[in-house]
Amino acid sequence: MNDALDTGRSSDWGEEQLRYTILQAVYDRAGRCCENIVTGAEVGGALNVRTEDLFRGIHFLEHNGYLNYLGSGPRICMTEKGLRYVEEQAARRRSIRSDGAFDLRRRR
Repeated sequence: MNDALDTGRSSDWGEEQLRYTILQAVYDRAGRCCENIVTGAEVGGALNVRTEDLFRGIHFLEHNGYLNYLGSGPRICMTEKGLRYVEEQAARRRSIRSDGAFDLRRRR
């Protein structure tokens, strides 16, 4: 089954953009360093997004290797993959697509 984020619907594009925006916010708040820890409250407050959307985005990014989840709060930090994506790949695309293997909507 393909991830619904690959269907081309505008809401799917919004989901991809949200993931990138969360990753960029972690990158900015962590001082572009993988060792620096950021809280979900910092990111959510800066982006003014719903808690449900923030946690869904963080979960996706952690599951796909862009962020490390370090504990409740949530406390998160960038991975090397996430850092490289923001610094190298983002110039071409300001979103993060699913490869179809991960879809939170299928878990409900």
